[in-house]
Amino acid sequence: MDLAIVLILAGGIVFLWLYLWSRQRQQLGYIHNEQQVEQSLQNTPFAAQNNNSAVLVASEHGQLLYANDMARRWLGFDMGLPDLERIARRTQPAESFLNLFAAEGHASLQVGSRWVEAFSHYIPAEGERRLVVVMRDASQVVRSDTTVDLSKAMALVAEIDETVNASMGVEQVLQTLLTIISKELPVEAGEICLWDEEQKLLHQRGWIGNAMYLLEMSASGGGVYRVGEGVTGWVARYRQPLIIGDPDHPAAVRPKVESLPFKSILAIPLMLGETFIGTFELFRLEPNAFKQSDLALLEALSRPVSVAIYNAILYTHQV
Repeated sequence: MDLAIVLILAGGIVFLWLYLWSRQRQQLGYIHNEQQVEQSLQNTPFAAQNNNSAVLVASEHGQLLYANDMARRWLGFDMGLPDLERIARRTQPAESFLNLFAAEGHASLQVGSRWVEAFSHYIPAEGERRLVVVMRDASQVVRSDTTVDLSKAMALVAEIDETVNASMGVEQVLQTLLTIISKELPVEAGEICLWDEEQKLLHQRGWIGNAMYLLEMSASGGGVYRVGEGVTGWVARYRQPLIIGDPDHPAAVRPKVESLPFKSILAIPLMLGETFIGTFELFRLEPNAFKQSDLALLEALSRPVSVAIYNAILYTHQV
């Protein structure tokens, strides 16, 4: 009898150990997969949203792949990734919540005692499309000229992902990026300058606009910039975006080629982590043509643009 009891207890201990071990393996698997999804978000305009909004990512088949800390707090789960139907029970109306994972859309929801504005957008992923749902506390949502239009941003990211290929070559990649973005932000001219670490210079490698723009740039010594020289050099020095509505204003950063007719300039640095890739600049003929929302959109595209350029440069060095 004593032996039977010992065997039963031993079997129970082994079963409990196997159960706990499998749960730990499962949890580690969740953590690893979530880290991969979180990393993929860094190449989208949702990277900034991850810090101040509740963010969920699901596969196109409805499997939850990622939830940030705020989403977990709002929806009441800590460990693992529950199915969407279970999460939906904490939202009202639940059907509106689930519809966000069926297609791109917008909904006003109640999550617990909190009212939220929720948006869903497709993001590209290897082998499939995923849906990211961003939920913001409705009391904190401020409609202003500085807000990023996520629909526009994600449409541009999707077009970049589908159109740009590293094997196209650096110049063609730059030209394609400028063309894609200028469809949403109409401009008279634009350029991408790439940083040469050895020479400590920026070289204009991609451009769009009237041929007279290039001729004027060439005749006036444009196209190559030292750090601190003109708008391009200013962005390179301070690694900060810049909007100029009137280059003749005494306080404005002066373009290197002052004879150019452009009155409005929008410029951002292109960065990958701490690595400076170059600058992205757009030009308009009329003064004060760019708004803060245009800058916000361009900044949201900065990382996917930088990744596309970096991959093209890397590919060129490998072939």
